[in-house]
Formats: sequence, structure tokens, C-alpha cells
Amino acid sequence: MGDHRGSKPSNPDAIGARVEVDVAGRTRVMELRAGEGLAAQNSTELLIGLGSATAVEALRVLWPGGGRTVLEAPEVVPGGRSAVTMRSTPPR
Repeated sequence: MGDHRGSKPSNPDAIGARVEVDVAGRTRVMELRAGEGLAAQNSTELLIGLGSATAVEALRVLWPGGGRTVLEAPEVVPGGRSAVTMRSTPPR
């Protein structure tokens, strides 16, 4: 995750963003975190396993700045790796 909606310039990596993924009737929740210990550095990429599921019903991102993004039925590659990249575009 890079430059995200809802993030303020002081948090360009959206640390603290909460991601909810609806798969097979269940919701999986992850949070983008950083600095989980002495001299630790976390990835800004979240990996969410789908198990045997072949589809995602919805993906929601709750941004640290209070914004919210919802993707209904994002495309996934069964048995493969799909990527959803979210970036903001500054208003013109």
C-alpha cells in the first residue's frame, strides 16, 4: 500500500488502515501495522489468503484519516496471486 485515500501527508503508508475481506460468507480482518518490536520493520503489503475460496464478495478499507473504500466482487485469480493497489489522486 502506498499513497492512499484518507491518509494525511504525515502517514503516506496508511499505517493503521483496516482491511476487511468478505470470503465464503465470513469476514477476514487485517490491519496495516509497523514497528512491531525492537528494530522491527513491517511490510506495507497485506497478504490475505482465500483458502479454497475462488471469489471475494467484497473488500473494504477503512483509512486512518477516516475515509472508506469499498470494492464489490474484486477480481481474483483462483490458485494464484491477485493484487489490489489503492492510490489517491490529488484533486485538480
